[in-house]
Amino acid sequence: MTLYRIPLSFVNALFITACLLYVMYSLIRIDEPALVRVKPPIPIAWTHVPDDSEVQWKIPKPKLPDPVEPVPTVLVAPPVVDIDGSVTTFTGEYQPPKHGGLPRIYNSQLVLALGVPPVYPGPAIQKRIEGYVIVGFSVNAAGGVVDPVVIESSPPGVFDKSAIKAIRRFKYKARMVDGKAVATTGQQYMFSFKLED
Repeated sequence: MTLYRIPLSFVNALFITACLLYVMYSLIRIDEPALVRVKPPIPIAWTHVPDDSEVQWKIPKPKLPDPVEPVPTVLVAPPVVDIDGSVTTFTGEYQPPKHGGLPRIYNSQLVLALGVPPVYPGPAIQKRIEGYVIVGFSVNAAGGVVDPVVIESSPPGVFDKSAIKAIRRFKYKARMVDGKAVATTGQQYMFSFKLED
């Protein structure tokens, strides 16, 4: 019986293979429409420019400004108003700068060169506390802040340390008297501590 099964399975395999080949051949022979439609080319209009033509640009000449007459400069040292209200003015004679340098400023007032904002204390932020601190201090001849002290604060003791730390980092351009930097005492600065809504 086994001898009959082998030729029968072989015949079945040949029949299935022939059917598959016929189906594949039929699929290849089917006429399908073109998958990509080719668009006609866009006509290009060519313009001929003759070689002998020259393009000329007309650029207007810039109008020069009217000449300005030099204005003579008069160097006058400004008066310095001290904290107590007294006015200090330069009493010596003006001497021009040597070797083409800048003129020397004999008198000038104290000027803030660098201000540092204070750090808002964390507990005050949590409790939504606002206030201010007035700090008294002196400025040495180098422009540094010395001897800061709290004059007034509201609420007391909440913002004092933060204000003192901030004022110590301030830098000033020292006051000049007769061409020399001098220390200045009796200065005050108010720090306001306000929270944004």
